[in-house]
Amino acid sequence: MFQAYLATFPWDVADDRLHAFLDPLQGELGLSGVAAWVASAPLIQCRASADAPSMVYSSGGLLFEYQSCRYSELPIQPAGARDVHVPDRWLSRLREACGRRGLHVRGVLSASRMGGLVERAPSAATQNLYGIASRQAVCPLNPAVQECLRTIVAELSDRFALESLLITDLFCGWVEAYSPLLEPARLDRSIARAFLARCFCPACCRGAAEANVDVEAARSAARDTLADLVGESRDGAAGQGISNAIGVPLAEFDTWRGAAYRALLQRLSNEAGGRVLVDIRDWTLSISPQAITPADGRVGLAFPLVEAGTKPASDRSESPPNEVLVEDNWLTLDRVEPLVRALAEAAERGAIGATFHAIGPLTTSATTAIRRAVRFARRVNTA
Repeated sequence: MFQAYLATFPWDVADDRLHAFLDPLQGELGLSGVAAWVASAPLIQCRASADAPSMVYSSGGLLFEYQSCRYSELPIQPAGARDVHVPDRWLSRLREACGRRGLHVRGVLSASRMGGLVERAPSAATQNLYGIASRQAVCPLNPAVQECLRTIVAELSDRFALESLLITDLFCGWVEAYSPLLEPARLDRSIARAFLARCFCPACCRGAAEANVDVEAARSAARDTLADLVGESRDGAAGQGISNAIGVPLAEFDTWRGAAYRALLQRLSNEAGGRVLVDIRDWTLSISPQAITPADGRVGLAFPLVEAGTKPASDRSESPPNEVLVEDNWLTLDRVEPLVRALAEAAERGAIGATFHAIGPLTTSATTAIRRAVRFARRVNTA
């Protein structure tokens, strides 16, 4: 059956709000479970709610009652969210309450942009091809970052027995490449920003070199290609230098990164105990998303939902079974029918589930949209 989850933050289910949050999920909405944020990137939410925080402005970090002793010997230690109220034992209480209702609990974990990591470990930050370090993200291919992520996933598995885990911002690279502040304006082409987003941090360069990749030749090829793109004429004609610059070393560098991500996901799925989904909205690798998923099928991909009739970024019917992510901007009165059509089409392509990211208490429009969309998706995908 098509699985559907509603994302939640600790402040959505604090104190006496837990039961009011869960009661409609199975009956009125017909959902499979809850996707609980356990670690977030910095966030700003305008919630306009009478019985919950109207605004949430947080630097992010771990959002559950973690055991600091597990991390004391790690070279990079995560930090708990300091500037927002995280209710005591909220994840334990949520897990227990969902268990009584027969609802699943999925964790949602921010990886490279998790609040506090880059501040605590600036040497682990992603770096672009010019050697400029990110101020927002660490590199998940850095061994110390991997050990931090692995320990978090292990604790979640040991203590909370989550049925699945959704990992966000794993592939973002040098995230500043996608900043609206980046100039010139003609860099607003995904190919140019993708070249600038490639991570050439010391850990990536060292790992690739150990695999016999000519890292400096790859960096030089990326520089030449980006220079050609930046200098490209405004009429959009691509310069011959682009195709000439993308040679074997850069392709080998990308292939190594894909294999390194696949190995990381294998380790994380082993620790998780359940299914792992990877959000690919921040995809920056120049290889197929399917190339990074381990062969055992325990890791799936989570695609952003696209309008019905729109060609998706990747064939969702391929193995492993994939899911879709439904952002808050779909959950409005004028978007009910487009959401129903889009989710049904995703299910036809082979998507086996969806996670709805609503901000704040569900409105009447959001409730109607989710209920109808899930019902129609299940008619299409009954496996």
